[in-house]
Amino acid sequence: AFVSSFIVKDTRPDGRPFSMCRPTHISTDILQKHTAGSALVKLGDTQVLCGVVLKVGVPNTADTGDIQCDNDPNLEQLLMSVLNLKCLLIEPGKAAWRLQISWQILNDDGNCDDAKVLAAVAALRNTILPPVQLITNNATTKTNGIVEIQDDNGITKGKPLEFTTCPVPLTVGLCSLANHQGDSEGKNDNTLLIADPTVEEQVVLDGTLTIIVDAMNDSKDILYLRHSGMMGIGRKELAVSAHMAYERAKELDGILYAG
Repeated sequence: AFVSSFIVKDTRPDGRPFSMCRPTHISTDILQKHTAGSALVKLGDTQVLCGVVLKVGVPNTADTGDIQCDNDPNLEQLLMSVLNLKCLLIEPGKAAWRLQISWQILNDDGNCDDAKVLAAVAALRNTILPPVQLITNNATTKTNGIVEIQDDNGITKGKPLEFTTCPVPLTVGLCSLANHQGDSEGKNDNTLLIADPTVEEQVVLDGTLTIIVDAMNDSKDILYLRHSGMMGIGRKELAVSAHMAYERAKELDGILYAG
């Protein structure tokens, strides 16, 4: 009955078309005292806060810094692939920045995964690396720490992170009309694609597809693809979902860069 009510009207409980995401708002520099970068994302009534904390570690084998995400290895791998990690190097073989990224879900009205990605990207774009120099013990030649470099006016001038891509996510809910008696009457397709599903809509989904594309370049590269649930997805549904993701990237490109 729930699915029938909005399929017949060709709309959704909140009035959106199936392909439309909820209004998205991004605010940066929310946590000024305890982070190097931060962002708050409001995706409809879903709200996610993200902060980036700078730590100093030993460079990896490629002589770069790295990123650590709280309990999300997939997102950690994605974010490491979109940054120029060389910019995190402080001194070859001795020290590099480690970006610790954490989230707080303030309100869950569905699709928190997309909000987390957007919040992380916005927080990283808001992050400034301070200029530092190593403090070395001459007797042991070991590094004891770092100190920020200030100009003649006592001001520390840092540099932003270097992005190679700008990831924008879109999660699409998959709903099999065949599983809902009477819902498919008058419909040519057996699969309903629901962009940016709410908590109310997630209850009736048979699966989800998350596509992350690059908003920085025009190559239409898919940076990440994840399918979950028992329902399969065909080429047509994949193509339509990808097109929706590209349109979402265009929509959020200015918002991410402005934030």
